[in-house]
Amino acid sequence: MAAAPVIRPRVGIAFSGGGFRATAFGLGALRALHDVGLLEHVEVVSGISGGSLLTAMWAYGPSEFSEGVRWSV
Repeated sequence: MAAAPVIRPRVGIAFSGGGFRATAFGLGALRALHDVGLLEHVEVVSGISGGSLLTAMWAYGPSEFSEGVRWSV
């Protein structure tokens, strides 16, 4: 008897524009996804304006999301 397939969540994120407020909101959303274990399942991400800044920092920034990591742009 074959084992049941493991279902893996597929997550996509779209970050809106709005300057610094959009970046701050998106950072909170990324942190929440990390805290519940979904950030590792993100397969596609998109952003505009302030959201695109956060998208770039997430894509090219540190591989870990920890309290001790400081990002510099």
